Amino acid sequence: MVSFLTIAGTLVLCGVIVWFVIVNTKKQAYTGVVARKYSRDHDGADDNTYTTYHLVVKTDDGQEKTVSLSKKTWESFAEGDKIIKVSGKFNPTKG
Repeated sequence: MVSFLTIAGTLVLCGVIVWFVIVNTKKQAYTGVVARKYSRDHDGADDNTYTTYHLVVKTDDGQEKTVSLSKKTWESFAEGDKIIKVSGKFNPTKG
């Protein structure tokens, strides 16, 4: 019984953390220009590797923001492209 409660509690905690990350990502809003585009390979479990995809965005208010994206969305952008992230949407779009 104790192990079941531990597993259930861990799953609930993970779910809450994921929910907060998703809500925070959807609330963000910015406009700017793609300053840099890069991908990074990571070592995973069992000698597997995975790749993450990132854009460095120079926002219209002069800040730099690093954005992690899916490969498909990342491939749609090039350095110098205008980027718009609307509050309530998960992914940015070209502007």
